Amino acid sequence: MGERVCVFVVRPDGAPGPDLEALYSFMLERGLAKFKIPERLEFIDALPMNPAGTKVNKKALERIVAAAPGTETDIEGGVMRRALRRSV
Repeated sequence: MGERVCVFVVRPDGAPGPDLEALYSFMLERGLAKFKIPERLEFIDALPMNPAGTKVNKKALERIVAAAPGTETDIEGGVMRRALRRSV
């Protein structure tokens, strides 16, 4: 469907988080299918929530990815398509 996997990590108090290569290896070792493994890792302060505060605001997450350097993003009809260079 043209989508790629991105993982968002909320680090408490700026604690160090995993790098993409470590995450990739961890998931492969546990037998996760390659198409399910994230191609991008983003650290954020908090997950954006909808106005009611009951669900994660996926559109806001798409905007975070679109604003990040090194990506080409086209959001059409709620589907995020982006070209990423995989380093692992």
